[in-house]
Amino acid sequence: MPDARFDQMIAALEQSAAHNSSAYRRRVVLAGLLGYVVILGLLALLTGLTIAMIVLMVTTRTGIAAEVKMAIVFGLLSFALIKALWVTAPPPEGVRVEPDTAPALFDMIERIRAATGGSVIHDVRIIDQMNAAIVQDSGSLFLGARNRLYLGLPLLSALSPAEVEAVIAHEFGHFVGDHGHASGFVYRVRQRWAQVEERLPDGIVAGLLRRFFGWYGPWFAAYSFTLARRQEYEADQVAATAVGPRIMADALLRVAAQAGRFDTAWRLVWDQAPLRPDPPRSPLTTVASVFTEDDPADQTMIDRELGRSADRHDTHPTLAQRLAALSQSADLPARLQKTAAEPLLGETLAPIITHFDEQWHDWADALWADEHAQRQADEAERQAIAGQIAGGATSRDQLYRYAALTEAIDTPQSAAQAYAAVLALHPNANDARFRQGDMLLTTGDDAGIDLLLAAADGERALLPHAYRHIVDYLLRSGRPEEAAPYFAPLEQAERMEEAARHEANGIDETARLRPLSPDLRERLTALIDGVPGVATLHAALRDMDHADAPQIVFVFSARKEHVATQVLDALIEAMLPAGDLIGLERSFKRRWLFNRIRRLPDSSIVN
Repeated sequence: MPDARFDQMIAALEQSAAHNSSAYRRRVVLAGLLGYVVILGLLALLTGLTIAMIVLMVTTRTGIAAEVKMAIVFGLLSFALIKALWVTAPPPEGVRVEPDTAPALFDMIERIRAATGGSVIHDVRIIDQMNAAIVQDSGSLFLGARNRLYLGLPLLSALSPAEVEAVIAHEFGHFVGDHGHASGFVYRVRQRWAQVEERLPDGIVAGLLRRFFGWYGPWFAAYSFTLARRQEYEADQVAATAVGPRIMADALLRVAAQAGRFDTAWRLVWDQAPLRPDPPRSPLTTVASVFTEDDPADQTMIDRELGRSADRHDTHPTLAQRLAALSQSADLPARLQKTAAEPLLGETLAPIITHFDEQWHDWADALWADEHAQRQADEAERQAIAGQIAGGATSRDQLYRYAALTEAIDTPQSAAQAYAAVLALHPNANDARFRQGDMLLTTGDDAGIDLLLAAADGERALLPHAYRHIVDYLLRSGRPEEAAPYFAPLEQAERMEEAARHEANGIDETARLRPLSPDLRERLTALIDGVPGVATLHAALRDMDHADAPQIVFVFSARKEHVATQVLDALIEAMLPAGDLIGLERSFKRRWLFNRIRRLPDSSIVN
């Protein structure tokens, strides 16, 4: 469904839901049941045909071989549908905590459960993310079996105990009363349809089902999206009733501010990698320390969040919308004096931190060593290029590489000068102009604003990045009134960026295809030379609505002794230097694309 059509549908459905929320909720449940009716009806048909073939084999003596084959086919299709309908949950993440080791946490959960009328929590797990959620596990067709509460250790370290109560109450609010049952049902339906579509095999029956899901999926997504967004408001109201609207508002504001601190703290941890060979012993402790510091950037982060518009890809309303629904102001909460982590987790806190630190080291130590080794290699490369430049080298690639290495190694002032040297000889190098502007802003020089805008004017893809850097710079500088005029252009640019990303990641029958140029065809042929397992490959250019440059589209088939996904990965890696591309394996489902490309002149690269 096109973005504009989806947005119009969402707007109309939100009005309908606001008029009569109960009736709308029933409509969403019925919409979810429609998918089950189609799937279960097809399953009943296939099962009936399988039984009919078996009955024919038993009652007749002729045509048994054909009946056996048909029974096997129908039986396998029935089994594939049953398997696809069975949603399998991944193993639970995080560290499980028990009432005897964290009694204060479980007392809080039970107190909030009683206040909200929520369901019993069967499992509580601490995770390493700035998030919280209640997840209903389901292995049956309709009903959930267990409720699992996930609480992020960073979240517990970033909020007061009262604010954590508000967060938990909000999560309970998703599963309270009639709308809670609807929420759980809709969640499982969305999960199941995504899995069914992914697991369906190729073939005529699967093709028909995919066509159904191609219509039903976006339609149900729009209906359930509206319900999910309304339920965020309802969950906020449940929490406000349980803990008080001001505490709920403080929790929303605190999370918005602390999320920015959390991201910044992790960036600062990784900024040390080039400078020291050993990573910090306890990065989680280092990151958590920022949550209780005074930081004037908190208000900047809140102001930015308050200026955001609703995102069509996020069921959460904006911070401003949620505060307005609670009838609460956007006053920043007082500095956090004591976080909730220690009083709630008690003696389990230290081993949980150790567990996540060890988990982080298992993942990060090799990357850290690579970062440090890369810095040494960058130093050596920069010295070598400096010698070439001193000897008269003036190529754009050499100058830009020297500037990029200077940015990674040296001061922003030095990097800005290096990028200026690129532009002095290559004035159309918009990437260098963008980086120079960014470096100037880092030093506090407003001249970087004009350079960022000039770079974006020359290369449309840079526009959202330019606006983000400008807004961040002005807000960091304590100039929100100067940043405000950029909010709306930034949001528009981000919508265009998302549209470009969405367009680039998919393709349908409306794609505008044209032949490759002789030079590009020759280059692609050279790039994929040596890629093993390619049986055939046809390619074309696709003109894009949301990007300046065309996209390379190719359809390939793999040799029998090779795995198609591995061949695709190798082809994409080999062809990336030629530009943006999308590659698909040749199949019955994609025959329309193969036929269109094949009819273009000189589209065959491998045959």
